[in-house]
Amino acid sequence: SRAGSAPRPLQRLRVGCMELHDPGVVEALAIAGDIDRVGVTRSIEVCVMPPSAERQLAHARLSPPPGDIPTETIARMRDQQEQLRVAALGPAAAALGRLYSDVVLGSIVHDLALIRAFAGDPTGIDDVDVWPTDRWPPSMAITGRLAPAARFAIRWHYLPDHPAYREEVRVVSARPVIELEFPSPYLLHAPTVLRVAEPYGRARRDTHLRSVDEAFEEELLAFHSLIVDGTSPRAGAVEGRADIATSQRIIARRAAQVGLAVRTEVPS
Repeated sequence: SRAGSAPRPLQRLRVGCMELHDPGVVEALAIAGDIDRVGVTRSIEVCVMPPSAERQLAHARLSPPPGDIPTETIARMRDQQEQLRVAALGPAAAALGRLYSDVVLGSIVHDLALIRAFAGDPTGIDDVDVWPTDRWPPSMAITGRLAPAARFAIRWHYLPDHPAYREEVRVVSARPVIELEFPSPYLLHAPTVLRVAEPYGRARRDTHLRSVDEAFEEELLAFHSLIVDGTSPRAGAVEGRADIATSQRIIARRAAQVGLAVRTEVPS
């Protein structure tokens, strides 16, 4: 659930990540990889503001979701989901399981994949804040460290009445600043905007890129190439596992802050 508004089971070990196939992201990663041009990364900052799925999908005039699923089937699926949460978090699952599965794995994990692509896996999680306590889903803020001496920050706000989906990623480095602005994932061929501001002699040069190539289609083509030609994916099982590990470290940090016992599948 890229928009972060619909809960999903734990199903995040993947052979692809849509954002990594986005033309804007592909170009941004190429720029960031040019050390002579970019220099050392100082910080990666992310802000995501998803409204409700209903607001995002109103333009499509979809039929109502099916209501004929037997209650015992739904109950069984919920029980299976809870078992997965317990396997991932141990005793902290009762209090933090939904935050882990529905918010971190349901949406924020995509931004963790972007951070990993730009700067590698986080080396530490410093702080995790969740508020307000009387709303679901809540807002969530995460800060942490990247090698060799960089920082990252993620702010995620579910705002059901927000006018439009908004997601921004900023990579701050010694020279240029790379910014990505993503549209709603429910809009077809809506371009991601890439902006690069960098020194140009005594002046400043701003570069903008917009491509209408659909990231989901690019991901599908990459999947075809993986199956037919054996081409390595941009994000495979190893990368998916790494993002799950970071997600569990985030929840472990939150559990420590609020005094909850936690038992994750990875070292904290």
